Amino acid sequence: MVMHHQPTQADHNLTMEECIQRCTDCLQACYRCARECIEAGDADLARCAQACLDCATTCEAAVALMTRGSPNHGITCGACARMCELCAIACDSGNSQLMRQCAEACRRCAESCQTMAA
Repeated sequence: MVMHHQPTQADHNLTMEECIQRCTDCLQACYRCARECIEAGDADLARCAQACLDCATTCEAAVALMTRGSPNHGITCGACARMCELCAIACDSGNSQLMRQCAEACRRCAESCQTMAA
C-alpha cells in the first residue's frame, strides 16, 4: 500500500523559506552579472544587463511579499519565475563563468517560484 504525504503548513513554510533563499541568491547573482556586463562596455551585453536588473528587481519583490506573509505572494512569484526564465536565456548568450552562474541561479529560482505561484 502506497501512502501519500499530504502537504502541511510546515511543508509550505519550508518551501517558502527555500524560495526566499533562492530568490536572494538569484538577485545577488543578477547584480554581479549586470555589473560585469556593464563594465565590459559591450553593446551586445546591454540586453543581458537589463534582463539581470529586471530579474533582480522582481526577485526583491517576491522576497518582500513572501517574507511578510502576503496572501498575494503567488502573483509576484509567478512573475518572478517568468522573469528568471528570460534572464537565464539572456545569460546563456554569454561566455563568462559569472553569466553561466547567473543563468543557473535564475533557473533554480524560477523552479521554486513556480512552486510558490501554484
